Amino acid sequence: MKARITAIITAVSVLIGVLGMSGCADTREAMTIDGAEILAGEYIHAQLEAAQEAAADFIEANPDVVTTAAGFDFFAQEIDGKSFTDLVNDRAVELCRERVFIARHFDELGLEFTSDDELGVRREVDELWDTTGSFNELGLNHETWGEFFENVGIGKASLNRVMTNVIKAERVFRAYFGPEGINPVSEEELKEEFAREYVRFRVIDMSLVNDDGEIITDQDELKMLADLAGSYAERLSAGELFSSVDADYQNFERERRLALMTPELDDEGTPTPADGDEELPTHTAVDEEAPTPTAGDEEVIPTPEEATPEVTPVIFDENNNDLLESINDPYFSWWPEGMADFLFGLELNEAGIFEQEDAIFVFLRLDVNEREDWFNDTSDNLLRRMKGDEMQEITQTGANALSITLNDAAIRRYDPRRVAVKGFLTP
Repeated sequence: MKARITAIITAVSVLIGVLGMSGCADTREAMTIDGAEILAGEYIHAQLEAAQEAAADFIEANPDVVTTAAGFDFFAQEIDGKSFTDLVNDRAVELCRERVFIARHFDELGLEFTSDDELGVRREVDELWDTTGSFNELGLNHETWGEFFENVGIGKASLNRVMTNVIKAERVFRAYFGPEGINPVSEEELKEEFAREYVRFRVIDMSLVNDDGEIITDQDELKMLADLAGSYAERLSAGELFSSVDADYQNFERERRLALMTPELDDEGTPTPADGDEELPTHTAVDEEAPTPTAGDEEVIPTPEEATPEVTPVIFDENNNDLLESINDPYFSWWPEGMADFLFGLELNEAGIFEQEDAIFVFLRLDVNEREDWFNDTSDNLLRRMKGDEMQEITQTGANALSITLNDAAIRRYDPRRVAVKGFLTP
């Protein structure tokens, strides 16, 4: 439950202050939908969500516009010929209708919201109400989320209704697409989607940058590294354990860097000074006045045993070096051009080399469905992505069939542009 509420709060925090309305009565009716009264606070919360959606739509449609620039005002914009304010208000009404439909459909499906559920919501809202937030850096001067909500006109009664509806919506979704739902999605279908969307891989990142931070240009050294990468790819494709191949590369790198730090020796075993260095001394001066130790008085210096470097044993854990990425993860957008496509283009258990100016990557792609733990962690999100649009269509169709009577005075009073205070969507 807390995760769902946190998601709602995250959305609100992105739009803090969009609808600041000091002194608005939470219990005032904003509209009636099919006989169900919608409190003003519920409508204001819907405006917050609608503003976030509208802002996201504008940013997607206008990627070159710097919305964080000084003086930029979302409410001065239009999307498809419609003012930002109208978009927010119209969408807020739609969201209220959808919530009523969800509440009605929850009952129609025979689902139950127990007294324990109600108590859980109240406790979460109470806890949230007293939680502090980073309000000072936004210039809103609020001490707690409760103070913020009250300032924008959302009381506990409205917040309880909103959070209750969030939980009911999730249970309606499960009633449709869960394992025993109306249109169930099987685990096999989920795993097929998991394999389409996610890639499990391991990578050896071979740097082509020297200790001075410069890209290696020596062709012999570059060829040696390229050949080494090729040998690693062949070994991995042949089924050798990744941890073993990666350990070989790490040892190679350590030896290469150690060699760069170790001075060359001449024929007599004396270190040869580098260009510009002073000549190294070949002997140590002896203090002639120092007493010569007599027999038996020599300082005994214990000779340590030959140093044996500690070697950390390689842990041959098949999943020790696994990485996971999703084609829907924005992290992929930070990758060099073509790298994600290259990785997804590899066959299972196949290794391949992706070269850049400053690095060589040896990728090994593995079967993502072998990671049951990852599948279990992502299955809920997968199901939502697979069936979210279908559920939204069901919800919108049902919501549009509901009658609605707006309290025009309340709607005008809660105009987001007129009552906006300093926040992310207002100048």
